[in-house]
Amino acid sequence: MIIPSAADSKDSGHGITYWTAGAGCLRRDWFKRQPHEGLISLGGDRFNEAKCGTLLHKLFELYHGGQIPGPDVALEYQEGNENPEWAEALRLFKFYIKIVRPGSFGTMVGTERHFEHKGDKCLATIGVPWFSGRIDGEFRSPGLAECEAIYDEFKIDLAPNSLYYYDLKHHKAHSSTMVEECHDSLQAHSYMISGRVLRDEPVVGMLFIEVFRHKELRWRDPDPKKADSLVFVQVPYPDAGQAEVMRSHLEWCADMRSRYGDDHPNPARCYDWHRRCEWKDICDRKGAARG
Repeated sequence: MIIPSAADSKDSGHGITYWTAGAGCLRRDWFKRQPHEGLISLGGDRFNEAKCGTLLHKLFELYHGGQIPGPDVALEYQEGNENPEWAEALRLFKFYIKIVRPGSFGTMVGTERHFEHKGDKCLATIGVPWFSGRIDGEFRSPGLAECEAIYDEFKIDLAPNSLYYYDLKHHKAHSSTMVEECHDSLQAHSYMISGRVLRDEPVVGMLFIEVFRHKELRWRDPDPKKADSLVFVQVPYPDAGQAEVMRSHLEWCADMRSRYGDDHPNPARCYDWHRRCEWKDICDRKGAARG
């Protein structure tokens, strides 16, 4: 099976990343979205985390969609198997499928489903006039006995016969705030509210599948000091307070875009996480709009 280039993937449009860029640097987001080859990141030969994530998402989509039935299927990458991001994505994927079967959490409903909303109802519930997203996967949990078996195996406490979304994340290392971040995730809250309020889908929660790029991939290591390379974080449907936090923040982010345009820089964000922005050499850091 040939896996297509990561460059062929599409983003979710006016989704959570698009809107929350209003709280960071709009120009960085603008650079990333340019289709022409004249604007390229000058990040050098650094390992491309985003590309690795895109390839891992594609493998998950094919696996949970039934197109990769198991570990014996030969997989090749369109850009060549020696590509470092592909090699790492494949390593993580092979680790994952040793632990999780396609039906481990119930019956798959769909993968990589795009949704889009506009208008007054979207503005009232999400806080922006236009909101879209791409749900990594949807599954319906099994009956009570099977849910108890899932808890015994994975420590995931699913409500029987209920609709869940799942979202894949990959990281270099664990953080002490990972679980808290998932529970406060604007992405999780906005996706579930979109599903239930705007689409009338009875979604009850989101399962974050967190994969870590440890040099030695581990699962249930007897040494408690060695963290697992695969972690599941279950997030329930947001309560009224969480929904208001999400709505008001996205409303503020949308106001920033409306006031300053899609191309406004934020010089305070040129060195986020003590890293030089990959676009800094081709950005004048000024607020003048581009054509």
